[in-house]
Amino acid sequence: KLTYANKQISENIASHYEALPDFPLVIAENSVEYEIELFEEMNVEEMRLSSGTVRFELQSDHQESLEVLITIPNLKKDGEVFSTTTTINYTGSSPSVAVIDPIDVTGYSLLLTDNKLQLYYQALTSSGDDVQIYPILGMAENWSYAYIKGSWVTDTIPIIRDTLNIDLFDNWVDGDITFADPKLSLEIENSFGFPTAATISELRVLTADGESILLQSDDLQNGISLNYPSLSEEGVLKQTSFSLNRNNSNIDDILNSRPKQIVYDLSVIINPSNDGNTTGFMTDDSKL
Repeated sequence: KLTYANKQISENIASHYEALPDFPLVIAENSVEYEIELFEEMNVEEMRLSSGTVRFELQSDHQESLEVLITIPNLKKDGEVFSTTTTINYTGSSPSVAVIDPIDVTGYSLLLTDNKLQLYYQALTSSGDDVQIYPILGMAENWSYAYIKGSWVTDTIPIIRDTLNIDLFDNWVDGDITFADPKLSLEIENSFGFPTAATISELRVLTADGESILLQSDDLQNGISLNYPSLSEEGVLKQTSFSLNRNNSNIDDILNSRPKQIVYDLSVIINPSNDGNTTGFMTDDSKL
């Protein structure tokens, strides 16, 4: 029995979704709600933040000082909603200005429904009257995540191009060889908690005679459904095994042609069934 094994290849799926943009926080009225798009590829329901800040700038044309409360109901930590207060000091000229320096939101969770962000402010005079001020302008900056729950659109991510070297025929001079039970096996471990399929866009064999033969298999072209952790299995690796043999491919023709190298391109298809109702998760360490 001859066995050739390639080294383990690890690909961080989260690296394909790490560019979380800064985005504005605009509070034009006492209570506002508007849609935000954090990623084109996914609909975020929950995001646990591993870093990031929020800051605000306020203006008032009232000829008195105001106490202002700002709340983001979607942003919570330990069950408490994010809020901050500041004073707009009136110094005799209008408009009066106040700046809230960047506030660390590490450890907070952003909870969204239909990508809707809620913002709220209350401005009070010294006598307790509730008044309106200019729109409050803010920014969410340098956000990164430890965990995301949501749904993904169908997307194909290239994972790796690699080569498996076979030295059996390096000193071959003449003769025939036939393999009794040729197999090419894939072992895939997955900690990305969402329906995913693996597909090999190309698997080609380079022979000792200099030929290049394409491996053909309907199973590979259709994609291999991968086992994946459920919402309650964060950090768990699920294993999927798949084998190409003479019954589902032309592997016997290929291996009987005296191969020297097997070259392959592996990709994954996120949400292969294009089901928008499935909820899953990803961490900053989700891997294949």
